[in-house]
Amino acid sequence: MILRAAALVALTAGTAAAQGLSPAETDVLPRVIGRLDLNLDEDRNGYETAMLLVSDDDPHLVDLVILSDRHDAPVEVLAVAPGIVWDGPMWGQGPGLEASDAAADRMQSLRVVSGNEGVGGTAWNQTLTIAFREGRFVLAGYAFSSRDRLNTAWSLCDVNLLTGAWETGIGIGALDGYDEAASGLGTPDIREVSRWVAEGSSGTTDRPAVCDDAFKRIRELSEVQVPD
Repeated sequence: MILRAAALVALTAGTAAAQGLSPAETDVLPRVIGRLDLNLDEDRNGYETAMLLVSDDDPHLVDLVILSDRHDAPVEVLAVAPGIVWDGPMWGQGPGLEASDAAADRMQSLRVVSGNEGVGGTAWNQTLTIAFREGRFVLAGYAFSSRDRLNTAWSLCDVNLLTGAWETGIGIGALDGYDEAASGLGTPDIREVSRWVAEGSSGTTDRPAVCDDAFKRIRELSEVQVPD
């Protein structure tokens, strides 16, 4: 179903019905959460289009589709990542797309951001960075941060999957002496974006292993009592 939806998005990317919506638009447009045009592949003319669509398989997961420039004839589906991030049912739980600035020797990168800022005792944010490397779209970076609204415990984990460099930090904002930080260089973990499994999807996660210890520690710190 996701490939069919991607094809329909590509079909409707450069055209619009004069009166109302076409059948293809009626099928796809209600699923669209966000769209962003950016320059990811230096070997292609124009800008690639990244789109987030609600998954057909799970209303709390979101699919990523990357298309060639809308002026191409026909528009090509360059990458599809089913269920790449979580999408909550309430305000403050929706994913989105951002573009990084281009560097002197690199094109732009795509950031898929998700999180929960709206409800519950724990707020969190996740950023997946996607780049075009050696002819394919790969997951280049993973970043996750959280904070406990009650006792001000916080955590962060930031991993460059292309180099293996990582950084973690945890602490309790209301208490001195609870801050812990670490960094290091691990093994690169370069994978195509289509292979990423969203947090909580089918009871599994693809988050980097180096982040697990930080997340376990933050759960411990969340039990620490802080003064009112």
